Amino acid sequence: MSIVELLSVDSTDPRKAEACAEQLKSSPGGWKVCADAIVRGLCRNELAKFLCLHVVEHFIAARYTTADAADRQSLQQFLLTFLQAQSGNGALQDEKYVLNKVAHIFALVLVADYPTQWPTFFDDLLSCLKLEHNMIDMYLRILSAIDKEVVDRELNRNESMLERNTLIKDHMRTDCIPKLVDSWYEILKASEADDHVLACTCLDVVGMYVEWIDIGLIANDRFTELLLRFLAVDTLRETSCLCFHEILSKGMDAEVKVNLAESLAKVLEAHAILPPREDEDADFLAALAKLVGCMGVQLLSSYSKLVKAGAVAVAANARDAIDNKLSHMFKFLSDEGDDISQHVIPFFLSYISVLKTELENPRPNSKESVQALLYIVIMKMKYDESYSFGDEGEDEAMFLEYRHNLKIVFDNIAQLNPSLLLETIYSITVPTLQNWQNSAFNDVEVSLRSIYLIGEVVPGNHFAGDKSTLLKDMMEVIVSSRVSYHSHPEVGKQFFETVVRYEKFFQQNAGHIGDALSSFLDQRGLLNANAGLRSRSCYLLSRFVKSVRAQLQGIAGDVLKQLRSIMAHQEQADLFSFHDMLFLYEASGMLVISAQSPAAETAAAMKELLSPLVTSFQTLLPQLCASEDDMERVRLAESISKAIAFAGRVSKTFSSQQTMKQCGCVDAFCETIPIFLEALTVPTMQETLHAAVRQYLHRMIVCLEGAVLPFIPGAFGHFLKNCQIRDIQEFIPLVNQLILKFKAELHQFFVDIFIPLVDKVFAFLQAPTEEGDQQAQLEKLSLHKAYFLFLSALISNGLLSVIAQQDESVCRHVAISIVQATTDMADPQTHKTCFLLLRKLVEAWRQGSVIIPDFEQFVYDRVVPACFLSPLQPSLSLQDAHVFMAVSENGSLMKALLEKEGNKLLLFVETKYLPSLNLPQELSREYCEALQQDHKVFRSYLKAFFTRLQQMLQQNQT
Repeated sequence: MSIVELLSVDSTDPRKAEACAEQLKSSPGGWKVCADAIVRGLCRNELAKFLCLHVVEHFIAARYTTADAADRQSLQQFLLTFLQAQSGNGALQDEKYVLNKVAHIFALVLVADYPTQWPTFFDDLLSCLKLEHNMIDMYLRILSAIDKEVVDRELNRNESMLERNTLIKDHMRTDCIPKLVDSWYEILKASEADDHVLACTCLDVVGMYVEWIDIGLIANDRFTELLLRFLAVDTLRETSCLCFHEILSKGMDAEVKVNLAESLAKVLEAHAILPPREDEDADFLAALAKLVGCMGVQLLSSYSKLVKAGAVAVAANARDAIDNKLSHMFKFLSDEGDDISQHVIPFFLSYISVLKTELENPRPNSKESVQALLYIVIMKMKYDESYSFGDEGEDEAMFLEYRHNLKIVFDNIAQLNPSLLLETIYSITVPTLQNWQNSAFNDVEVSLRSIYLIGEVVPGNHFAGDKSTLLKDMMEVIVSSRVSYHSHPEVGKQFFETVVRYEKFFQQNAGHIGDALSSFLDQRGLLNANAGLRSRSCYLLSRFVKSVRAQLQGIAGDVLKQLRSIMAHQEQADLFSFHDMLFLYEASGMLVISAQSPAAETAAAMKELLSPLVTSFQTLLPQLCASEDDMERVRLAESISKAIAFAGRVSKTFSSQQTMKQCGCVDAFCETIPIFLEALTVPTMQETLHAAVRQYLHRMIVCLEGAVLPFIPGAFGHFLKNCQIRDIQEFIPLVNQLILKFKAELHQFFVDIFIPLVDKVFAFLQAPTEEGDQQAQLEKLSLHKAYFLFLSALISNGLLSVIAQQDESVCRHVAISIVQATTDMADPQTHKTCFLLLRKLVEAWRQGSVIIPDFEQFVYDRVVPACFLSPLQPSLSLQDAHVFMAVSENGSLMKALLEKEGNKLLLFVETKYLPSLNLPQELSREYCEALQQDHKVFRSYLKAFFTRLQQMLQQNQT
């Protein structure tokens, strides 16, 4: 393909055009051919021109820095020629994407050549500038591209790029910025009358550059007068506001900033821009709110600086200026447009911070201002009538983010004056809740939400004793007003959230508990038509029952009967999800215990609760065994798994303060275990069934304690039979739980299962895997970690003898596997675990216990070398925190060996092992000296030591 084919390529066949361009990129002179074609106007269409520019851009990125002076000059001339071609009334303007590509090329050449290779870059640029639309447009695109390449903070840059950009900006400040500013002023004047698009583009450029240039070049009479005139022009005022915003945001002396902000405010008020008209355009209002919000934030910041500097008079003026802006701020905050209101939230956060410093000597009307602010915040937290519940989109997400920001203001007001917050919320919410039937749903919801939020920000027990408090009175109104009957789901959700948050109110006022529970159990809660409300009610009911369980003695039985009736209809009505049912079973178990009946009655009630689950299990299991349909098997296995999970969730009723044994429920759960263990005998759907039984046994080990032990051997035999790698991964935590719970009590059992378990582990680890099978590799890594955690559980809980009692070959295999993992696996967390295991083995050795007879020889042949070789793996970085933690554990192991072996270890390391790595004698001696220091010093030394060791070994290999 040739340049001719590229220039004449059909824009409908972009692939062919791109192939031509790729060929030209690889040609050393391809960029010149493309540049020449653009200058001579040979490109058939914009696509051809764009691809030619892409070839030029590739040359800059790939070869420009090494190009000779002639090529650099040719490229510079091409750019200026292109720019000059934009001049003239008859000049046709290229497509925007072509112009943006040229502007980007200008920026790339700038960062490569300015100020050293092309010191006259900006002079040349300005010499081409004529006050014509096309020329100005291209000029501003170039300046915008330069800002993006040199200044834009959103782009990640390395250190050298940041240094380069700083050099460019420093040189621009002295070389060309005043000239650029003059050009902007002339462009703004020229475009003021009839080219407002260019004027807005120019204002955008001014806003970009004002951040880092001398503010005095912009914040002066000529620019201010021009920008103020623009504020009176509908098509210019929005951009002018944003430009003023950038000017005000610029860092400058606090007093200068105050004067600038005040001057701008007075002019805006004098021109009737502030306060804005009621029918003002929303986009302009948003820009104006952003400007006024910035003005307030800058005044507050300057005020704080002036106070610290002791400039009393100027600070007082700034403080008065802040108060004078409050009316504008309140107007913007209360605007019905959230995109307008959000722009002044930062001001109010800063304003409250200042008020916190004035608590001892508050200004007049500050309390009234805070109260007005809180009122607006609460009103603005209301859902809009158009909010789409259950089908939330971008608008709803934006409102929730805005509501979150308002809550931050709410929280800060609470910190400033909690009493005022309570009084104001009381005055707003109580009348609404007392008359909720005639109030809009969003007024009712926000009233409940406001009361709910008090619990997060106003500390203290508001419900202790008989004394009336505002929050207590508000809760009385919530309960007595029957607002829970409101038909809107969001009101219902907020009602239940508030009830559960203020559990102490119900603990102190037990007479209201029955009504609260009734609201959960009828169409207001669990039987509501809204699925979201039903689901949330399940979770909140579980929490509420748990929090008031001590007060449920007289009503728990009736409540449980109602709840079980609702749960019984689940299969027919499909009211609740699996997770919802978990919460309902947990609440049911809590109600059984909360009745505080005699032990026999409690046991009977618990069996009655568990009985449908057992029956369901016994019905479904034979169906699963008989089924030959895959989809049916999946459904049946999931149903069986759920029945087991529900029974396990009931056991969460019990705690260390209220054990299963104390409640008389041991037999009820013991009777379920052999039934559920039958699931382990089913040859199909093992992954699902085994997982359910494992989880159930986890719960039983916690709750039944010793009563669970008779069931363990049989269960574990099934788990180890016909298992897969993932089964073993998930089985080991169950074994570890037994170790932690029963320790030596199950010593012989652990001895018996050790070899079957370890054999399974090694069989899976040694099984071949296909190259590139990352899933298999991850599963092996997980199993390796689980295996080492199993060994760690044994050794850490005084059960080293479980290993030591095995055949010597098994013990040796285990010991070698621990050492090999530190050098063969590139996983620092595993390294840490293994070094910890080895340290515990060394500590046991000190006390006379070893897992292999020749443990001392094993230490010198394998353990000590591993301590040096493990951190040297090429894939590990000593800068990684996990690697350093492993190295620290490595150091702890060496310290333990030193305590056991003393000079024998030092002599071995210094004169035998480290010299075998071809290390200098002084480095070996230095390591041994550090090893004898305290652990903290030695740990700090290790990082430097292994860094040097890595470098030396690399040099030796070279």
